[in-house]
Amino acid sequence: MDYQEKKNLYNCRKTVLEMLEDRKYTVPENFHIDFENFLILLEENNLDIYLIKDEEDSIYVRFMYDFNKNLTKKDLDAITEEIRTETDNPELKIILIMKNAPSKTNIEMLDKIKNVEIFCQDYITFNPTHNRLVPKHILLSKEEEVALLKRYHCTKAQLPKLSRSDPIAKYYGMKPGDICQIIRNSISMGETNYYRHIR
Repeated sequence: MDYQEKKNLYNCRKTVLEMLEDRKYTVPENFHIDFENFLILLEENNLDIYLIKDEEDSIYVRFMYDFNKNLTKKDLDAITEEIRTETDNPELKIILIMKNAPSKTNIEMLDKIKNVEIFCQDYITFNPTHNRLVPKHILLSKEEEVALLKRYHCTKAQLPKLSRSDPIAKYYGMKPGDICQIIRNSISMGETNYYRHIR
């Protein structure tokens, strides 16, 4: 791995930590490291991240930077089984950071596997929410969803759609059935709220 690849992986890990914080996980301060300390972790093959939010919500991020073949169902089952056995948590959420973008087959596999997400490391070298052109997205709680649908006298199906493969929906871990609030700012209208149903 050359210097630029290491630097990109470092930036990817930094974005992953920001993503976990945006998903309301508490990231210990010592996880935020400089490039020199990152190189030490890389040398030790110790980049993975395991965080526990509460008894029912924990997440494990595995960096698969040295996995160069196409991911098969057998590979995915073996990787997730190994992580869940290591952590003794069958309900653990898992994020796999792959060197290459997931294929259509990988994406279809994920539809059938609970609590597993795949990201391509090149796609999250830069945090997409830091782009000034991207409006703020907020995942509504179940209580907020009920209040919203009641206020507008509509069902989820009547709301405009947002694909779960949208980069921001993926970043926040939005799932089909969720509702997302999008806050846009314009000079003429000021702050405006839009709502999208994740499909």
